[in-house]
Amino acid sequence: MSRPSSRSSSRVAIRFTSPSPPPPLPPPKSKASSVSYALHVKVAACVSLIGVQLFASIVLKLATTNEGYDFSPQSSLVLSEFIKMVLSALYVLRESRSFSESMKQQSDVRLVLHLGGLAALYCFNNGLMFWLFARADPGSITLVKSGATVVSAVLLYFVRGLRLSACRWMVIVVQMLALVVAQYDGCAGQAHLSSRVYCVLVLSLLNSSVANVWNEQVVKQFEGSSLGVKNVYLYLFGAALNVVAFVCTRLSDHKTPRFWQGYSLMAMCVVCSNAFMGIAINCVYKYADALIKNIATSTTTVILVVLSAVLFRGRSNVMVFLGAGIVVVGTYLYFSLGVTEQRLQRLQQGFHRLKSGGESSDDS
Repeated sequence: MSRPSSRSSSRVAIRFTSPSPPPPLPPPKSKASSVSYALHVKVAACVSLIGVQLFASIVLKLATTNEGYDFSPQSSLVLSEFIKMVLSALYVLRESRSFSESMKQQSDVRLVLHLGGLAALYCFNNGLMFWLFARADPGSITLVKSGATVVSAVLLYFVRGLRLSACRWMVIVVQMLALVVAQYDGCAGQAHLSSRVYCVLVLSLLNSSVANVWNEQVVKQFEGSSLGVKNVYLYLFGAALNVVAFVCTRLSDHKTPRFWQGYSLMAMCVVCSNAFMGIAINCVYKYADALIKNIATSTTTVILVVLSAVLFRGRSNVMVFLGAGIVVVGTYLYFSLGVTEQRLQRLQQGFHRLKSGGESSDDS
């Protein structure tokens, strides 16, 4: 019988240690929590836009003195456009490592020309708004300006062939009738504002509608350029055009305030409110949608109609409030019907794809 060797008899004790358990994974976010978060973001964006719009309208009205301003409106617009341009440049710098490379790669001659034309429209419209707020109450201005939905729909129909349902056209007609009801004083037999103010309001309404349709077309046509790059060019042109407008106004009338003349705390609030208005609208389009933006604008209109009657001695009667309510409800119905029609169209497209897929499988 052979003996076991010494090598085999020596045993090495090996200790096996159990590995430490991995840290527990965070629980997955439920669908309900993500939907709730998105809803909270939209509500926050809507409330923020309402606050900015109210602040801008009230401050601009409080800054008026004897159908004018102690400061130059054009110089305030230059400062506002410059602030927006700087904020947009910081946004581009945050998105990319090099600001100059981003501007070169995402720039296009046609895009720059489009943005220059848009800046000219916005510059002209901002000047009209300063003139209007010096002569009318904010409630009437925003109420008439809410008719931009009607003009934009008509422009989109003729320019892009946009097809609207019969329900949406009926909403447009109701909105037009409600605007007439809200702005007509049956007891006095005349409108609330002068004919000159209404002419400028209609001109501003047409200008805003053309700018909105043009802006939407630019966004869809030049999707390769980011929103920050487009805004840098837009606000750069806006600042330059307002400088030209200030120089022309100063040369034509030497009584016009100098660039830095008359800047009180209220004037600086006007500059800041105009600067952050565009930023707030961009945030709403980024984190919410156009429906939220129009709901916020409609809510602002109702609040301004009430505040105008209390603070600025605006015309207030039952017809004004009823007309304003119908305009607001009509705006909400117009855009909510559009969202519903888009969803139904997607469902129909999905159904047709499923149907065509089923038929092809049966044939095979």
